[in-house]
Amino acid sequence: MLIFHHSLRQVSGVSLVELMIVIAVASILFFIGLPSVQDMMASTRTKTAAESILSGLRKAKSEAIKRNMPVRFQLVSSLSNGCAYSTTSMLWMVTETDQLASGDPVPNCGSAPRLFTSAAEVPPTVQINANASVVTFSPLGLVIDNMGGVARLAQVDITSSNPEATPWRVLVSSGGSIRMCNPGSAIAADNPMKCP
Repeated sequence: MLIFHHSLRQVSGVSLVELMIVIAVASILFFIGLPSVQDMMASTRTKTAAESILSGLRKAKSEAIKRNMPVRFQLVSSLSNGCAYSTTSMLWMVTETDQLASGDPVPNCGSAPRLFTSAAEVPPTVQINANASVVTFSPLGLVIDNMGGVARLAQVDITSSNPEATPWRVLVSSGGSIRMCNPGSAIAADNPMKCP
């Protein structure tokens, strides 16, 4: 009868040199990947801001149809009662307006009945540039003129202080169509997300 005997080599752990090599390689990989992670986070913030504005516009339009009355979307400087119009803030309010009945000329953040507001969080790296601050939807979901000659919001550009972040644009047509698109030059011409 043959008995096979072999000895097992015992593994005693890792040496200090091996541990230092692993830490060095991990550090190098971390620092190589850090810029792309920062770019991805900046792109996520700009897209989140664009989606928030898009959501507010869609809520305003649907509430106008649901309530059978004009409803206004407005970009504002703050969510307090002393807020003012803004073309550079991602904060917004959706409010009722009786402008068809009484000619309500200037939206008042403090007195207009608020239906919805944006979250109060504003990432410091996100930059907003809108052509105007206010758009009003009719009971049919169409865009109507703001009273008092206030310019109509038609385009909001959302960018980042990080030049590698993906830019976004929210468009509102006079027919009430609301769309989010990418105005960046890196996007292919046949991509459906490309801005016209």
